[in-house]
Amino acid sequence: MVARIQMIKRTEALSKFQLFLQQTKAWVLVVTGLDGIGKSQFLEQIGEQIRTHSITDIALPLTIDFANDVSRQDPFSILEAISQYTNQYCNYDKVENFRQSLLEMRKAILVASTGARIINQYIIASNRSKVIKSSMEAIQSKLENIIEEKEKVIIHAYGIVRDALREQLSTFGGSIPSYNTSGSLGKRQRLLICLDGCQQLSQADLKQVDSLIKNIHTDLSQLPSPIECLVVIASRVKPSLEVIKREEQQHIELVGFTQPDTERYLQSSRIAPELFPSGGLELFQRYIHDQVTYGHPLCLSLAVEACQRMAQEHLLYNRTVFEKRYVQSAWDELIRERVTRSLKPCYAEAIYKGAFAEYFTEDSLRRVLRTHNGIKAILRRILRTHNRIDEFKYYEFTRLPSIVYYRNNVAYHTVHQSLRYIITKYAEIYDPEECRHSQRYQRDFALLCKRRTPCFTLP
Repeated sequence: MVARIQMIKRTEALSKFQLFLQQTKAWVLVVTGLDGIGKSQFLEQIGEQIRTHSITDIALPLTIDFANDVSRQDPFSILEAISQYTNQYCNYDKVENFRQSLLEMRKAILVASTGARIINQYIIASNRSKVIKSSMEAIQSKLENIIEEKEKVIIHAYGIVRDALREQLSTFGGSIPSYNTSGSLGKRQRLLICLDGCQQLSQADLKQVDSLIKNIHTDLSQLPSPIECLVVIASRVKPSLEVIKREEQQHIELVGFTQPDTERYLQSSRIAPELFPSGGLELFQRYIHDQVTYGHPLCLSLAVEACQRMAQEHLLYNRTVFEKRYVQSAWDELIRERVTRSLKPCYAEAIYKGAFAEYFTEDSLRRVLRTHNGIKAILRRILRTHNRIDEFKYYEFTRLPSIVYYRNNVAYHTVHQSLRYIITKYAEIYDPEECRHSQRYQRDFALLCKRRTPCFTLP
């Protein structure tokens, strides 16, 4: 594997972060952007900036990544992470009390879960034809009661652990030297918590996190020596926070690099000049930005990787060879791993087909997809279950690299150019028959959208 180059620092976004640190009312910063645009990298850059610029009144940032399944499945994971992150600055007895409470409550949930699991296994193992119906109904009723009790245990346990964390945080900062901007001792102390991958949270989980961080912020602000709790939330789209007020939030949207940034990135990657014996490196740099990656950071790193591999194999630059290597990597790492991995088949298919259209509406895409043999069965199941296709509301599109425009109360969608390039080139190279079949969709979409093309300004 060829090592990837470190991303160029996002100077403008980091400047906005510095302004955010100076705010008194806004304490939540929401960072949004496409898949692979560099949200996680930006959180790392925030940490690096804090370490290298002597912002001594802020503890190093805690980052919790909800893209990790464990962080979503364990209701105590965020509480435990915050406790571990702050324990060296809190009272030892309070830290130990939290650990003991966490251990006991996890045991209580395990006990509550064991009874439900045993009964469920018994039901599965039983031959229903030999079990009296009334007995089976009694067992099912008992299982439902146990599950209901388990939910109560979880709610009760979460409250106890949450209170233990509140007690621990009430002692936070006692051993931290606090400094003002001039470097002299002052009273300002801060805690920074970064939450990454928040688009992975269900609405219920997001609401729980929303409430939790609001409570932590309130608790710390009410201490005898108040502590500011700052939170950075990274998500593909701006999450709907119900507890945290709108005026308490700020927003940064990360976009692709500009042409000069792209050129600096490619120059820093040390692409071998001997790959371009005719001196076409500058033309290659413009081609990479204007036609292939559009400044998308992950795509840029994959393009550099393709060039590095060609240099290792002593191959001169050839656009056909480069495109084949780049498109395969980009398909695997961006399209398959990031964009369509968790989507329902019909949604993944919609993104694939949508890439062949210049723009589209919800209704036009539905109508075109209904005619495609590969997803007729899926659409029939949706229609049979719901008697209509309301499930197909492009919720997944709004969470992914799609750009939505509204004109005359009509939502127009267009797939981001970097995605379109990857999908159409992949089909052209690896599935030319499907590509020829799919190209007709561009004409179909144009007719269905009545040729009233909105004026799009794409990032």
